[in-house]
Amino acid sequence: MTNNSWSVADICDEFPSSYSVLPQIFRPYGNIKKCHGKIETVLLEADNRKLIELLGNEGNGRIVVVQCPQQESALFGDQLAKLAIDHHWGGVIVHGAIRDIGQLREMPICVFASAIYPVRGQQNGGGEIGAMIKIADTVIRPNDNIYADEDGIITSTKELL
Repeated sequence: MTNNSWSVADICDEFPSSYSVLPQIFRPYGNIKKCHGKIETVLLEADNRKLIELLGNEGNGRIVVVQCPQQESALFGDQLAKLAIDHHWGGVIVHGAIRDIGQLREMPICVFASAIYPVRGQQNGGGEIGAMIKIADTVIRPNDNIYADEDGIITSTKELL
C-alpha cells in the first residue's frame, strides 16, 4: 500500500490483530473522505472551548478525536473546520454531534461524527485535552494512530502505513 492508496479494509487484511475497530456509528461529512495520523484527544462536556483551544494550535497532520457523552449540542461545525484547516489538522473525529453539514461537505477536511444536531454547545466550562477516552470497547490515547475512511475507523499503537 502506498500512502495515498490505502483503505481501512486493506489495513485490516494486511495487519490482523494489530488494531481496534471503532463502532460503525461514524459517518463522513467533510469533502475529504479518509485520514490517518497520530491522535490527539479531547474529552468534552457540552462545551467546545477546549476543542477551540486545541484547534488553534499547529496540528502537523494529527487527527483530533473528540468525545462528548451529551449529544444535545453540536461541538464542531464550519467555523471550527476552518480553524482546523488553517492550523493543518489532518482530520476531526467526533463521538458526539456536529452541525453545518452542507458547508462541511464543501470544505477540504476529513470529518467523521456519530451524530448531527443543529444547536451549538453552551460555553459553561469543562473538558480536557490529552485525556484517555473510551469509545465502546476501544481505548484511545494521545499519540496512538488512527485510520478512517468510509469502510470504518481503526486505531493502533503501531504505525500501520
